[in-house]
Amino acid sequence: MAYKILIVDDEKMLTELLSSHLQDCGYETFVAEDAEQAISMLNIYPDLILLDINMPEMDGLVLCKIIRNNVTCPILFLTARITEQDKVNGLQVGGDDYITKPFSLQELTARVAAHLRRDERSKHTPKIVSSQGLIVNLAERKIFYGRWDGI
Repeated sequence: MAYKILIVDDEKMLTELLSSHLQDCGYETFVAEDAEQAISMLNIYPDLILLDINMPEMDGLVLCKIIRNNVTCPILFLTARITEQDKVNGLQVGGDDYITKPFSLQELTARVAAHLRRDERSKHTPKIVSSQGLIVNLAERKIFYGRWDGI
């Protein structure tokens, strides 16, 4: 089954290019031209979201916050905003990566693959590890030995 990528951008030529390229790479793509469409498409459970910041109605930073309340998949910003503060803002609202336009399709594809790999690994990482009476709960960051509850 192919990974599902939601592309959210109001630039039709760019979304067509990205969609075609990512499909050629074996991904299933979905396109939303604005925030409202993007929100309505979250029920496809995308594995990764490519998100522009400069969009009409609602910008990508606000949309990212809304998306983060509903899904945990990687969100990569694709945007013309290039200042350090723009990048910091994008990461602080929940973005996992920040790529400035113009960008290389080869680099974008490599970043998409890396984020999907990392996300897949985290899904399969055991949350509790035990050995010889020692129990480590990775999710809660707690250690147990016998009856003792440590840090």
